[in-house]
Amino acid sequence: FTRSIEEEPLRDISVDVAGQIYQELIPVEERKELGQFYTPDEIGTILARWAIQSSDDRFLDPCSGSGSITVEAYKRIEELDGLSHEEIIRNITAVDINKFPLHLTALNLATRNIHRPTNELFAYHADFFDLDPNTKRLENSRLGVRGEKSDGSSDPIGKFDSTAANPPYVRQEYLYPNRDHFREHLKGFGPSSVQAYYNGEKEIDGRSDLYCYFLTHITDFLREGGRLAWIVPTKWMVADYRPSLQQFIFDHYKLEAVVGFRKRVFESALVDTVLLMMER
Repeated sequence: FTRSIEEEPLRDISVDVAGQIYQELIPVEERKELGQFYTPDEIGTILARWAIQSSDDRFLDPCSGSGSITVEAYKRIEELDGLSHEEIIRNITAVDINKFPLHLTALNLATRNIHRPTNELFAYHADFFDLDPNTKRLENSRLGVRGEKSDGSSDPIGKFDSTAANPPYVRQEYLYPNRDHFREHLKGFGPSSVQAYYNGEKEIDGRSDLYCYFLTHITDFLREGGRLAWIVPTKWMVADYRPSLQQFIFDHYKLEAVVGFRKRVFESALVDTVLLMMER
């Protein structure tokens, strides 16, 4: 196995080999707990190509896993214009709560051009819900924990032009005792005295699954006109919590497409999914 790997130049491998190996090695219990399921390369390509419209786009994957979608974002930016490896890397931000797959994201991005050094890599080992656009951006770091809120001494994470992601599939029954933590960001939408989506007239249903909160939180990171292309469960169209999440989408996005499948995308997950494509 080692000899065969050594004989194959890394830059000539078109698929995420490291990510596929990780998918086979990760314990089933851990995968279920964190809702992690490997995104097929074809799906990542579709999402990245729709979300990213310009080589200048700043791209965010808030749950990168091993980096399969993040690598597709790199490829998309590379094909749009002749940016350097360093310039493309600087436009990409990845976040994951699990450090090992985040290291794979770093490896996957760095090896897109093995002839150029990767001196900067914005990969955050953090809970996405601990971050916001004002969180201090990492400086000169390949892999690091989240910074503090920006005090003007360095640039904040800021807003993004595009996002493509496969958010964790964790049912609402398993969100305790962290549900309040996942909902905290909802206070930031609208006047502080109203908090419509937190506990007001448009309150996001407390029975919502984790991916719903990823969707609402990512909204604060997107510029007006920013594109979102995610693969999500179909439950937002059929579950009891659907009215509140659909209202949130209606209020903040222009819905471009919902793409379904005849077969399940994830063989090891008993969940039906769709591609959700929207503009902020």
